[in-house]
Amino acid sequence: EEIARTFLDPVTGYELNKSMFIVFFQGEQLRNRVKKVCEGMRGTIYPVPDTSKERGEIIIGVHTRIGDLENVLAQ
Repeated sequence: EEIARTFLDPVTGYELNKSMFIVFFQGEQLRNRVKKVCEGMRGTIYPVPDTSKERGEIIIGVHTRIGDLENVLAQ
């Protein structure tokens, strides 16, 4: 999925267009291949917890951090 906004490259200052994708796989061998492809594309790999409870806890933590940052910016 293409991301609608552009980003500034912190090194060159040029605008970058970015995309995101999700990969599902099973096994360590495929994990290593996916990791190599992502590294080659200078992508970022984000871990996803196995259970919905753990995912929910992460979402709550992210919302809390966003709220804290918004408060800091408002001040």
